[in-house]
Amino acid sequence: MGRELRRKDAKKNGRDLKEKPVEEKVDWRRYVLTFSVIVIFFVALYFVLAIFVTKELDFSKDKNETNDKQETNTNVANKILASNIFKQKEDVYYVYCFDFNEQDSNVSHTVSNNLLDDKVYRVNTSDSMNSKYIGDVDKSITTLDGLKISNPALLKIENGKITMFLSGENEIIDYYK
Repeated sequence: MGRELRRKDAKKNGRDLKEKPVEEKVDWRRYVLTFSVIVIFFVALYFVLAIFVTKELDFSKDKNETNDKQETNTNVANKILASNIFKQKEDVYYVYCFDFNEQDSNVSHTVSNNLLDDKVYRVNTSDSMNSKYIGDVDKSITTLDGLKISNPALLKIENGKITMFLSGENEIIDYYK
């Protein structure tokens, strides 16, 4: 529409020729509501992931039991997996295999006192990642293939080979008497 037509149309309908500025109202309630919905969505997503995927949150009744086990497992120094027994950087070192939750103080005390100057790595026999290596002991095995250890066991590794294999509480304690 041309300028002249607009002027005639405005005069005919009784409107003003000047354009009035459009007033925009800011509806803060809409912004707050949208923001709240987004925040609630992300909080709900976090809880779903924490409970079902990462198992970071646990609402079971046995809370104290699991916390005690986790504390015991994290307090052990030089903790390794059984699959990494032969992958350590030292040429000569010891591997002490035992259940971290049911630690025998006599054997642990004997190992700690007699191997003060040597590097000792510890393997948790109750860990599910080590279950492949737990079973009937075969002391003739010198490599990781076919290795089976018992609870407790003490191995001496020299240049990637097992040179000493002690299995059971009595055998470990008797060796260091």
